[in-house]
Amino acid sequence: MIDLWTVFVVGIAFMFGRSTLIWGYLTYKLGWFMIIPLGIFGPKPRTWERRAEWAEKFRAWSEKHLAKREAKDFNTVDDLFQQLEKK
Repeated sequence: MIDLWTVFVVGIAFMFGRSTLIWGYLTYKLGWFMIIPLGIFGPKPRTWERRAEWAEKFRAWSEKHLAKREAKDFNTVDDLFQQLEKK
């Protein structure tokens, strides 16, 4: 059974931009003190830059493909469905 320290170290590894699988495995096998080398290595800023770039690309894609239709003012559910039906 996974203990609380493993989950805690995996969360910190994610926040630091480190491999969650590797640090989770090491913590599971070697114990709670794996948080010390993780703290010594510190965060990887490039990882968060890549994550931000990916999030921006995903946001742009979703706005382009998913937000094509906008609903006008409606009073009932039937009005809404009539607006959203393809003509």
